[in-house]
Amino acid sequence: MSTRAIQYLNKKGIKFKAIEYKHDEKGAEFAARAIGFSLDGTIKTLVVDLGNEKYCFALLPGDKQLDLKRIARVCKDKKAAMTDTITAERLTGYLVGGISP
Repeated sequence: MSTRAIQYLNKKGIKFKAIEYKHDEKGAEFAARAIGFSLDGTIKTLVVDLGNEKYCFALLPGDKQLDLKRIARVCKDKKAAMTDTITAERLTGYLVGGISP
């Protein structure tokens, strides 16, 4: 397995351990169970649609919810919405539920 995140870590010489699991369903709860971590011990990567073909990524603990109004303010936009599955997968090259930072 070689993702862009893994390639980056290798390039920077950062030690890490990649944990693979069968991707049966999406969501932070499933991923945490699959790798034997608590939900708050995981990080989820969310793809946010800011409109007009502008997107941003939000990384947050697996047990937290994204505040869309707050992310819009941080990104200096009026509103934000979660992207649809097709767009998130097109932008990242990953399956939803397995999008890495």
